[in-house]
Amino acid sequence: MRAARVVGDWRPAAFGGGRAVGWGPAMDFAPLLADFGRPGAEAAIWFAAFFSFAMLLLVDWALSTLVGPASTAVVGLYVLPWTVIAAARPRALIAGLKEGWPLFLLPIFALLSTAWSGYPSATFKSASEYLLTTFAAVAAASCVRPKTLLSALLAALALVVALSAGVNIARATNVGLFGSKNNFGLAVAMTLPVAWAVAADRRQPGVFRLLGAAAVIGAPPLLLQSDSTGALICSLATATAVCGALALSRLTPVARMGTLALLACAIAMPVVAWLAGGDLDQVLNAVGKDTTLTGRTALWSAAEASIAAHPTLGVGYQAYWQIGSWGAEQLWQISYVANKTGYHFHDTYLEVAVDLGLVGLAIFLATLAAMLVRVARALVFSRIAPESMFAIYVVVLMLLRSPIEVDLFWQFQIATIVFCMAWIYLAAAPARISSWSVSRGRRPLRRVARRDFSRMDQSAWARSQPRTALRLGWLTQVESRDEDERGSR
Repeated sequence: MRAARVVGDWRPAAFGGGRAVGWGPAMDFAPLLADFGRPGAEAAIWFAAFFSFAMLLLVDWALSTLVGPASTAVVGLYVLPWTVIAAARPRALIAGLKEGWPLFLLPIFALLSTAWSGYPSATFKSASEYLLTTFAAVAAASCVRPKTLLSALLAALALVVALSAGVNIARATNVGLFGSKNNFGLAVAMTLPVAWAVAADRRQPGVFRLLGAAAVIGAPPLLLQSDSTGALICSLATATAVCGALALSRLTPVARMGTLALLACAIAMPVVAWLAGGDLDQVLNAVGKDTTLTGRTALWSAAEASIAAHPTLGVGYQAYWQIGSWGAEQLWQISYVANKTGYHFHDTYLEVAVDLGLVGLAIFLATLAAMLVRVARALVFSRIAPESMFAIYVVVLMLLRSPIEVDLFWQFQIATIVFCMAWIYLAAAPARISSWSVSRGRRPLRRVARRDFSRMDQSAWARSQPRTALRLGWLTQVESRDEDERGSR
């Protein structure tokens, strides 16, 4: 007989529960908001997360098509659900903030750059939004279980990407609802790891696993439709790398470490050899790109000139691309950008150095280095759970895109959100081999009979789980037992 779940079970049938929730117009929202703090409120939290992610994905469309107050309302509707959920689950939020504090260093420094920015009001507004976006992302990853959050993100991505694909077909374009082909390509590229993680997660309801499988199949054709070479190549390389990581997960930690070292050497040697004598023009022509990378070389030259003029602290967060800025005006003119919006240097490191100088770049690189350490630790010592696979995929994809795009340095953008989610998920990566103390010695859980489970030492159970997952309240003892049993079958 299956042990009863520790959490409550008032969820609709699609979420594995029994009693449905009334969503009629006369519904009293006060009990619902109060119920956000209870562990069994997964259905309400799922709908809130889905709504928030959908609003986030529509920010670009809202800013380009709606008037000021309406677009601000869309942004507010993205932030509001996380404010409510975080207020209802303060302990999980505090644990997440303690774990994710390095993610706030760059937004805080961006906010401080208001002091030396040539456009202080614009810098203060953008940096405040960047800080708010980071807070909302950490709150989402900390206060909502990965199973719930990833399925909500998948549903929102699938909906908005499908609508964008329809718009592309109807209007013979490739930008969808995202304003540019690169943003549309990024949304499709982000759909792939989320769908992959949901489809591979046995804890997910069948409807979400089917949606994930369909999204995995549909993502490659949509990447081709976006005509974004960077998104297509980076997605292919990332998927290959993650498949290799999944193969590594079957090895012992020592074998994993040795294999990773050999792979690093095998990749580094041809890269160094190509950098010494390779021909970039031939590579660009092979993938259908001109030798200026669609004008990006001019952007990079302008960025280097700005860094040379303001090397230490930069010009201020998002102060370069402002109307009246001489360098930006010149680039807009030669690129025939009449509306003077939506432009950047197409290089994350140059963008950070221009805005925040070498100090900001050092903070950014330190954050990336810490993230890579978490990825390496998960690859060597952890069992690759679906959320860990999602996190590794996101980190690799963002790193591959960083020299050609600016994904991780913006407010209210999906890349910033999933990067913060990856940070929290890698911190809570499950141990590959967990030993459980029973009252009469240590034995692996899979060998413990159900009748022995009630006699297990609670402190031993806590020691076998990732500390971050316990602090965030993702796991209960019964749920963890069920997951380990499913993994052993």
